[in-house]
Amino acid sequence: MALFLNRALSVGTAVFLSIFAVSAQAQTPPPAEAFRWQIRDVELSPDGRYLSMIQPYQGRTALVVYPMAGGEPTLIEPGQRGRTENLEVSRHFWSGNDRIVVAVNWNDHYVSRRSNFRLEQTRLLSVRPDGTDVQVLFETRQEQEYNIARESAIIDDLEFDDDHILVELRDCGIAVCVATAHKVNIITGRSLTMARGGPDTRYFITNSIGEVIGRQDIDDGVYRIYTRDPGDVDWTQIVSRPRFDNGRENTISPIAVVDGLLYMRSDHEGRDGIYRLPIEGGEFERVYLHDSVDAGSLWVDDENDRIRRVTATVHQPEYIYFDEEYEARVNRYNRLVPGEYVAITAETDDETLRVLYAYGPNDLPIYYLMDDEAGTISELGQVYPQLSPSDLAHVSVITYTARDGMEISGYLALPPGRTIEDGPFPFVMYPHGGPNARDTIMFDDLRQFLATRGYAVFAPQFRGSRGFGNEFLQAGFEEWGGAMQNDLTDGTQYLIDQGIVDPGRMCIVGWSYSAYAAVMAGIDTPDLYNCAVGINGVYDLPRLLGDLTTNRAWETLRFWRATMGSNNSELARVSPNRRADEIHIPILILASEEDPVAPYEESRRMIQSLRQANVPHESHIYEYGNHSLDYRPNRVDAYNRVEQFLAAHINN
Repeated sequence: MALFLNRALSVGTAVFLSIFAVSAQAQTPPPAEAFRWQIRDVELSPDGRYLSMIQPYQGRTALVVYPMAGGEPTLIEPGQRGRTENLEVSRHFWSGNDRIVVAVNWNDHYVSRRSNFRLEQTRLLSVRPDGTDVQVLFETRQEQEYNIARESAIIDDLEFDDDHILVELRDCGIAVCVATAHKVNIITGRSLTMARGGPDTRYFITNSIGEVIGRQDIDDGVYRIYTRDPGDVDWTQIVSRPRFDNGRENTISPIAVVDGLLYMRSDHEGRDGIYRLPIEGGEFERVYLHDSVDAGSLWVDDENDRIRRVTATVHQPEYIYFDEEYEARVNRYNRLVPGEYVAITAETDDETLRVLYAYGPNDLPIYYLMDDEAGTISELGQVYPQLSPSDLAHVSVITYTARDGMEISGYLALPPGRTIEDGPFPFVMYPHGGPNARDTIMFDDLRQFLATRGYAVFAPQFRGSRGFGNEFLQAGFEEWGGAMQNDLTDGTQYLIDQGIVDPGRMCIVGWSYSAYAAVMAGIDTPDLYNCAVGINGVYDLPRLLGDLTTNRAWETLRFWRATMGSNNSELARVSPNRRADEIHIPILILASEEDPVAPYEESRRMIQSLRQANVPHESHIYEYGNHSLDYRPNRVDAYNRVEQFLAAHINN
């Protein structure tokens, strides 16, 4: 197999600006393929001679480099290692004007006498813009139980050093692996160790000039943060906090070092906020704390060694600026391009060319190129070029009260062009995974896909969802099949009572945790839904914890025991796989063999139980694809299967 292929795309001499600018004619409803992105991660070379982006290619992803002066673009795709290893370009960035660093991922399956697990493997390469002079920097091949750890992760792209990047690796002995930070020459592949952590180190922290001055460990369930002077061997612990304390999960996460201060995320005031403290340790100083929700990302300007803004999300993003000049620039761009929000995703060293990304809760995301010298703004491409604004479902915030008095919010998408007054609608309950993830009102491809099929689609932010503060998060602990499940039922009943949805035409669709919740609904509320769909789910909770023990995934096991519970008899009681004979609605089970998050054996066992219990069901196990089914043919096929299944059981 070729390690790395590059060739010209068959687009003739078309200028890249026009390649994606014209949308295909919208169909009614748009096909499943229309809900898969076509461009992402758009970057500029520092000198502005090239524009690069990740695009789909033969079902996977590839990097495409376009000369700004026109001419043939170059396709840089990672090839295929073997029959079951589908490589995907996951990230890229420019290092200097003539090298691109590319991250490639694939899923691998390891089986031994004691273990059976899947891992996402990584390869890092550097390549010239024309696809030549490929240098493999690192390739992860984790094949030992004790070597289940992130590797070849980029710590710092060393913006001011064209020839090097900083990478985290694992140096492994007979039974232990130690985290190390390496300065890697992207032209030769040679590396120099810059810092050594320990076996429990999760990541390293650098300052604005790329020096390793901190690290975070999770040691026996305790968060520990260490710092050091640049170049020192010895580390000093400055923070120690249990990850779980009296049934409560603590959050503490270093983000960046700015002007000699360590900025971090912490929830010690009841929800995630941004704090800072001196590198040598000391008191936490609050930088930002939202009134009701967790703080999100912190944007840092390394060149000027200052913070730019903090994000927070109630239902859609909020931006809190600490850099007035940067805020003025963003506000200016917001006035120049359509879309509720605009982000600067790339710009040249002289800041005359930049890529803008415009998006919003009811806007299709679009990339633009802004040329200050020419005074022009050109559309680079739509992320979903086969969709038009008229295809979009309007999404609104719905708030209801659960049976125990807790207030729950969620996002209701109605079929395009319809309003609540047009109800009641056939209905799909679509909760998020995690379970401690969250949705927002922003574009969600499956939610939009289902809405275009004529369904009202509701995504409740049930207790246990992250982002709404500690109390709300902790309320979901040990509530699998309990209060979290009730929140879904209560949300459905609220929509019925409001006359929005038709109680005779309803199904529940879930992915990951919510696949569990979807199938569990067939047991917990047997007369509520017409059918249920589970995609890459878990269905036998004691067995899942047992698999984690066998695989020696101690930190993951500790997390699930704290949040799911550790009483095996209670977990068995709320495991759909052990109560399949109580299910009387049709079930669709989809899963991927390569899923490194939810083992596909969970789905296989659920299918067997449904078959033995004579439950009407359909199923399909995909050979390729990860937890998100990012292998494009499988994702499209899954959407089509879901559409056909819902149509058969909601509209019959």
